[in-house]
Amino acid sequence: MTSQSGPNDLVWILGATGRIGSALAVRLASTVGSLVLVGRNAVRLSAVAASIDDRIATLVVRSPEEAAVEIKRNHPAVVVNTIGPFCRTAVPIARACPPAGHYVDVVLDVGAVSALLAMRRRRSQRAARL
Repeated sequence: MTSQSGPNDLVWILGATGRIGSALAVRLASTVGSLVLVGRNAVRLSAVAASIDDRIATLVVRSPEEAAVEIKRNHPAVVVNTIGPFCRTAVPIARACPPAGHYVDVVLDVGAVSALLAMRRRRSQRAARL
């Protein structure tokens, strides 16, 4: 991963070794130029990546907080968050996304959705697209 000022063409899937994250990786691999699978377990990440395409990059992070640091450092264009609990992970991960980037999740948590919308109102034009 390299650091730059604005979003690049990378699409990150956080929680890529889980049921939803790995299914998304399979679906997106054929349509996305640069896919990065992000998770806690290097062996499982490598296995998921190898089962799809040997060229898929992986990134090991120990926590959602560490994922947020890496998002700020690497500026992916799209971050797909599949790690819960969303009431704890959604806002910090979305806040880490670059302003011209996109944040996507699969949240079904009313509290997390409310917090994301409140964050978006406060940040207005500087925020990533939710």
